[in-house]
Amino acid sequence: MKLFHKKYIVIILVLIQLSCQKSENNSKEAIFNSDRAYSILEEFLKIGPRVPGTDTHLKAKDFLFNFLKKQTDFCKTQEGKGYNPFAQDSVKLANIIASFNENQSNRVLLCAHWDSRPVADNDPDTNYRNLPILGANDAGGAVAILLHIAELINRAEFDFGIDIILFDGEDLGQHFSNTHWLQGSKLFVKENPDYKPQWGILLDLCTEKDLKIKKEMYSYYYARWLVDKIWNIAYELGLDIFSNEIGSPVYDDHINFLYIKIPVIDIIDIQYKQWHTHLDDINQISKENMGKVGGLVLECLKRYNSGNW
Repeated sequence: MKLFHKKYIVIILVLIQLSCQKSENNSKEAIFNSDRAYSILEEFLKIGPRVPGTDTHLKAKDFLFNFLKKQTDFCKTQEGKGYNPFAQDSVKLANIIASFNENQSNRVLLCAHWDSRPVADNDPDTNYRNLPILGANDAGGAVAILLHIAELINRAEFDFGIDIILFDGEDLGQHFSNTHWLQGSKLFVKENPDYKPQWGILLDLCTEKDLKIKKEMYSYYYARWLVDKIWNIAYELGLDIFSNEIGSPVYDDHINFLYIKIPVIDIIDIQYKQWHTHLDDINQISKENMGKVGGLVLECLKRYNSGNW
């Protein structure tokens, strides 16, 4: 054992404190830009519907991977087989995983699904129900928020690990069955049994103009401490789009984490009127609400980083 002189111990402690302060101050400088997030969404939607097994799905995958690869060297795809019950055929799925501070064991998960639905089963015009939807709010807006947050994380300093995961195959299910929904997140959990983030946020249906986000029931029941913490931050920020009401239970990607006791909550407005219709396009999106939701997620990361969590 080697003994250090007291003055060297003092110097080391000061350097550690300065390093922590730098990280906290650097992360505080990150500001969510709703104009930037909206422009990312516009570019993303130009690709077209993102139905697994189609050319536009592959183009969308390349767009997302290349975007995130510019933000971190630790970006990869998790490939797997899925099933489209509407086409009655197997399809290739790809989860896209971008990790920051990859060596940190203390990790946080941010996620959304990037595929879009192969049918418009709720469309008011029955002639168009068998055609794929664009999915601007389901969940293109959520993806755009996370892509912009990836840019901000890349330029800031956080003392913990952050994983942004875009799940594929979420919207391949049929309403009368739970069998084929959430295929990408099921694949991820199955093949990554040692992945244990401290907490996580799933974004879905959270960027429309008429937005009111209730406390999703599964999230509230299985991870109430996290719901309450995030809603309290939303109230502190004056975000009127967050309601204290308990909403309906939603079978969404967070379920596969809650099953294994990982607290991941769903920020979602399940009352979205254009859900699974061809009206779910860019005209439904609110740049202001993208800023509110994205700003809240970023604020959660900042507070967790500063210890004021």
